[in-house]
Amino acid sequence: MIMLSINFEKILKKIKFTHLSKKKKVKGNTIDIKCPFFGFVSLRGRILKGKIYSNKMNSSIIVRVDYISYLKKQKRYIKKHTNIPAHISNFFRARVGDQVVIAECRFLIVI
Repeated sequence: MIMLSINFEKILKKIKFTHLSKKKKVKGNTIDIKCPFFGFVSLRGRILKGKIYSNKMNSSIIVRVDYISYLKKQKRYIKKHTNIPAHISNFFRARVGDQVVIAECRFLIVI
């Protein structure tokens, strides 16, 4: 998963992921080729919203995604969550508790 942006909902409705800019962004001496905006990663699959749970890793975050599941036997709903690791580019400044939108992509380890 890749973090797209903080509070990205309004922009998400206006653009399609296939039309994102593919320019390389240079910050200092580093080029992030794993960024979907400035790198060579195409996005596909699920798009999830969640909160940043941890940002202690280098260029990675843990996003907590809450969802509701239905129990057929009890005829009730139950709240569940999952923690998803996501790549974050160095261009974004994210803190614990920020709302983010993440999107699925191919494996980044292959690059």
